[in-house]
Amino acid sequence: MNNGQSSTSNGFDPKRIKEEMESEKSDGEEISSATAQRLFQDVMADINVEMAELQHEIELFTPEEQAWINDQAVINLKDVQKTVAFARRKDMEHTTKYQKMLLEQKRKALKTFKKRLEQNTRYNPGRVAKSRAAETAYPSDDEIEVLHEKVVKKKKSKKK
Repeated sequence: MNNGQSSTSNGFDPKRIKEEMESEKSDGEEISSATAQRLFQDVMADINVEMAELQHEIELFTPEEQAWINDQAVINLKDVQKTVAFARRKDMEHTTKYQKMLLEQKRKALKTFKKRLEQNTRYNPGRVAKSRAAETAYPSDDEIEVLHEKVVKKKKSKKK
C-alpha cells in the first residue's frame, strides 16, 4: 500500500495521502506545491470517474426521465447556493469541495427519481410482474362515495 497503489476501488486512499502529508510535514517544511497539485489531481480524477459513472447510470433512463433528473439536480444546486456561501462564489467552481457538492446533488436527484419510481409501482396480486399503477381521470371509489353523499344531502334539504 505504501508503494503508491491504493487499496480502494476508486483509487483514492486517504491513509496513503495522510502518510505522505505527515512525512512531508515531519521534514519541517510545508507541503510542496507539487505534492498539493498531485493530491488535487488525484481527488479530481476520482470525482470525475464517479461523475462519469453516475452520468452513465442516468443515461439508462428515457430522455424525459433524464431531463427530470438533470432539472432536479439544478434545483438542488440552486437550493444549496441559496444557503451555502461558498457555493455562490465563482472562484470556488474549480475546487474539490464544489465538485463533490455537485456530485452529491446529482446523486440526490437520482435517488429522488428512483424513490418516485418505486412509489408509482405496485404489485398486481393476480400476476407476479410489477405494473405501474393506472393513472386515469376517473374518480376513485372513495371520491364517488363522497360525491354520492353530497347529492343525497342536497335532495333531503330540498324536500323540507
